[in-house]
Amino acid sequence: MLVRYRMNASCTLANLQSDINNIILGNIATVNQLSAGCDQVNTVIYGSYPTGTPYARVNATTFTYSKTHNDTTTSKTHYFRLNFDATKLTTVQLAQSYTSGTDTLVNSYTASALNLVPIKYDATIGNEINIVVNSKLVAIFGQGQTIAILDIGHNNTTRTYANSMLMMYQDFGTNSIPNWSANGVTTNSTTGGVVPYTYLYATSAYGTLSASLSAPLVTRISGGNGITILSENPLFYMAQGATNLMYGAYRLPYATFNGVQIYKDTLNAYRITVNDISLLVD
Repeated sequence: MLVRYRMNASCTLANLQSDINNIILGNIATVNQLSAGCDQVNTVIYGSYPTGTPYARVNATTFTYSKTHNDTTTSKTHYFRLNFDATKLTTVQLAQSYTSGTDTLVNSYTASALNLVPIKYDATIGNEINIVVNSKLVAIFGQGQTIAILDIGHNNTTRTYANSMLMMYQDFGTNSIPNWSANGVTTNSTTGGVVPYTYLYATSAYGTLSASLSAPLVTRISGGNGITILSENPLFYMAQGATNLMYGAYRLPYATFNGVQIYKDTLNAYRITVNDISLLVD
């Protein structure tokens, strides 16, 4: 599900908190169910909430959520938290586990400042917040942020060292992804991607790992009769000589779309795109 969330002039932080919380938990099916701070006329919902209720709020005071891995054979549940100050959403934390008695995230990583604020929607600058929630990921695009928390697949490390996380944080902003036009299999050396807790061979212990994206080159293909075929190649998180599939994330041909855009694939499943990256909505 994707909610292109647009706020009115009266939107408060409490409105923003309530709406984001209800979107994550699947309590929103129509725009009329959003708060009085939402510009319901201009807000749009695409797709549907994932079945099986993969998300649950685990603390009534903090905005802390559990998420079960989309592949049930992994038997993995990890946690993330949205942190707010008096005026805005400040940071996102991702953790391997959680202690409910003390509301403590265990083996966690805190993402850089997000600073998402309640602000009246202006179509000329496109200051909505795009919130994606599906069985594979939760993502927030808007107000200069393009971040996602994604399930990742097993590799030799995660299967051998079972405490390794199968969820990661990824910044899809222009400063955190490769120059996709550079060559065929492209990687970057920035720290846009982080797994908060996984086995590290260099230290023979568990810890935080920052690494790079990898994806095969994608080119536009002519389908005849003026049709252009846009292939979607899966993204991988690459580190320590191995890769993990990033569920629900794909690479598009270079400069396919400008800015944040929405389209459907041939099976009528929605995608949201930014910086030549495509995320599954449905």
